[in-house]
Amino acid sequence: MAVRAGLEHCSGDAIAVMMADDSDDPEDLVVYYRKLQEGYECGLRLAFYPRGRVVDYPWHKLILNRNGEYAHRLIFAISYNDVYECL
Repeated sequence: MAVRAGLEHCSGDAIAVMMADDSDDPEDLVVYYRKLQEGYECGLRLAFYPRGRVVDYPWHKLILNRNGEYAHRLIFAISYNDVYECL
């Protein structure tokens, strides 16, 4: 709710939401900014993609997450690798 409240009070051409636990790479901001300049409307960094990495994630949560994501991709015929990040 804090992020939502903050976004409701933001102004400007671009807004970046990053995790404070160092799980987001600040250098990605430059990449996202350049994509915005190319005409894209948003940029996302997904945890579960070929170049991504997951550290210290509970194995049972990882199994549930990946199976749930796979089911969503099958049911809705989408190719996103991390459905929840794209909603």
